[in-house]
Amino acid sequence: MRCLVSLMFFALCGCSTDSQRPLAGEVETQKLVNQSDLVPPSPPVTDQWTVAIQPLGKSLPADTVELVRRALVTFYGVKIIMLPNIPLPKALYFKPRNRYSASGILELLAQKKPTQAEKILGLTAVDIYHANERSPHWGVLGLGSMDGSSCVISIRRARIQNKITAKAKQRFAKTAVHEIGHTLNLPHCETKGCLMEDAQGRVSTTDGEYVLCPRCRQKLRASGRVIPDNPTPPWPKPN
Repeated sequence: MRCLVSLMFFALCGCSTDSQRPLAGEVETQKLVNQSDLVPPSPPVTDQWTVAIQPLGKSLPADTVELVRRALVTFYGVKIIMLPNIPLPKALYFKPRNRYSASGILELLAQKKPTQAEKILGLTAVDIYHANERSPHWGVLGLGSMDGSSCVISIRRARIQNKITAKAKQRFAKTAVHEIGHTLNLPHCETKGCLMEDAQGRVSTTDGEYVLCPRCRQKLRASGRVIPDNPTPPWPKPN
């Protein structure tokens, strides 16, 4: 379930002690509870803006990172800054589930965000978790701060049989668009196939997602964002 927790959540789940294989019901993107713990919301912009991509821990394949970059440029028209890889703090690791705290990673990212970047996106291969009503260590694909500056996505739950396949890469990149959308104050969308659709606990929901729907695009424009017209997604249209 790409659960959205109010701040005032492609990738999209009962928890498992199996650290190597994601469960079909255990997923995805959620929302940070209190953005004031990080940084104040960024002011709206009317021109091209910048997203910093921060690799975390073990490096991901270059083509996987490139698909994330292309997706963000395609839908948001952003400038991308690639930051050098940094390790994940041991303090964020929860050994019983072999997962790292997603909310803790957001705090780290907020501190690492370059001044010239409005948003920062963390990319990692490790499993990450966020507390919800079902579990304090719920496995997620991604986490974004609503109307905030930071978000993080993990390819761990997008993988198929622990391999980074083409489908896993597409799920990963779609989740990047989704989580950045949350930082732009986009909530979950009820439109089937929209990249802001709530996954309802199923990673496979992302397989049916394709573009940002007209309603979500209008919300961005109404907030002062300049986004590309008629973007062509860097993934095939779902059947």
